[in-house]
Amino acid sequence: MAIALWNNTALETALTSLGLARADLIDAGTLRNFNLQMLLPVGPKPFEMLIQAPIEAIWQRPRRMAAAKLNLEQAIQGLIAGGMTLTKDVRLAHAALEMSEKGAAVAANAAKLSDRRLSNGWVSKSQQWNSKQQNPLSGRSVK
Repeated sequence: MAIALWNNTALETALTSLGLARADLIDAGTLRNFNLQMLLPVGPKPFEMLIQAPIEAIWQRPRRMAAAKLNLEQAIQGLIAGGMTLTKDVRLAHAALEMSEKGAAVAANAAKLSDRRLSNGWVSKSQQWNSKQQNPLSGRSVK
């Protein structure tokens, strides 16, 4: 099961989108660096300081964080859904394989039984041929 999960390209893509959504959430929470400038006293202004802050980024930060959280939640839900679908598909394929192997074993046993019946004289060759025509899974030829 783990091999199927790790070798699936759709799941890899979902994991990549999850990483990108996490990076977007981190980016939405960070603010640009503030600039602080200090001018030395020259002339009539004894001391002057200037702060440049990204006011629009501070104002929009909660909205950007909410949108990034929704995007991350969507990526998580997509990853879960993809993993569950893949798990279901792998289990169904495994069950089909087991059923076909068991069906082949039953057909082989039926062919052996038919051959034993013929060799012991319990059935004729035409009856054995008719039996094999009704059971195409046996795959054995009439001797």
